Amino acid sequence: MKLPCLRLPRTRIIALLFPLLAAGCVSTSRNEVTEMSDEIRKLTELRDTCMQYAGWMGRELKNDSPEYRRGVQLYIDASSTANSYIETIQFDIVAGLPFSNERYTNVASRVQKNTGAFLDHARESLRIEKSRGLPVLLIPAALGLVDLASKIGALSRAASERQRELLSKALEDKKWKRFQELVP
Repeated sequence: MKLPCLRLPRTRIIALLFPLLAAGCVSTSRNEVTEMSDEIRKLTELRDTCMQYAGWMGRELKNDSPEYRRGVQLYIDASSTANSYIETIQFDIVAGLPFSNERYTNVASRVQKNTGAFLDHARESLRIEKSRGLPVLLIPAALGLVDLASKIGALSRAASERQRELLSKALEDKKWKRFQELVP
């Protein structure tokens, strides 16, 4: 069965951030924009990879097997922490709150830990060879996620209310689907 193609709305976030940067509303170097773009790409790759593995597990494993049940549990943990990370950024953007490195460090560490646990279990359950493992850079480092949140926060503080709402809506596309939506 062919895997569904997932939309990568990264361009929408870049399109929303670009006018702020070009207008000089925010003092951000080209390197910082590139780093932010890379972190958004990694976050999207992480979501899409986990969703694809969840769908694969749903097609290949019997739903009463221990591997399947454990996979569902780990996916729920990973998706809920990833969605929590995104929702925290969205709330801070819309409310205009200052970004807290401590809060983002905590959430980002859980995202990294839980997604790593799910992907390890999925590869083991689907009997994927260790030599064919995922690229090291696939799972964004927790510090990269904190940095991304901080940079988005800085940009959103210089944005109008309408621009903040659009940025928040663009981040909505980064949320993960429920496990049951990925299984045929």
